[in-house]
Amino acid sequence: MSFGLSRNSRLGSVPAPAVRCDKDPRRVRPNVNTRFFRDDVPHGLCVALGLAELLGFNVANDMPLTLNIVRRLQRWMGKEYVLPANWSQGGSPGIVAGGRDLGETSAPQAFGVTTVEDLRRFLAMSPFCEVDGRERTLKNIGGSALYSVQKTKMSAQEANSIRSKL
Repeated sequence: MSFGLSRNSRLGSVPAPAVRCDKDPRRVRPNVNTRFFRDDVPHGLCVALGLAELLGFNVANDMPLTLNIVRRLQRWMGKEYVLPANWSQGGSPGIVAGGRDLGETSAPQAFGVTTVEDLRRFLAMSPFCEVDGRERTLKNIGGSALYSVQKTKMSAQEANSIRSKL
């Protein structure tokens, strides 16, 4: 990913939004009131951290750069998407799950997803409020070589019944 991003000529024409520091006008810092930060931090970096935490990774050890970037930017933004560095484990749910402004992110924990099984159920939900999204799922990916009927925990008879309706 680093290779691709560093050699993408289209990204060179996108200036990073910055503002001058109040204390020293010779210095600049990112303008965190732009889309780059208001969208990309809570709906990008926090999602990656939330998924890692949900999957059992120790985000402080396994993703220290991402975690430090979020901590620095959230401080500048006046938010708390993840718990600060001086946080101690205690009885808290986790670095991401314990953030004060978690609800403003798209991290799985913001939707009450705290286990891998919760994540599976969440991803199986229909965005169109269908009672049973399995039929739509089978229609969309049923013919794919990557799809396995067994992954949806439906019987072969159930799958064949749905296929016959398509």
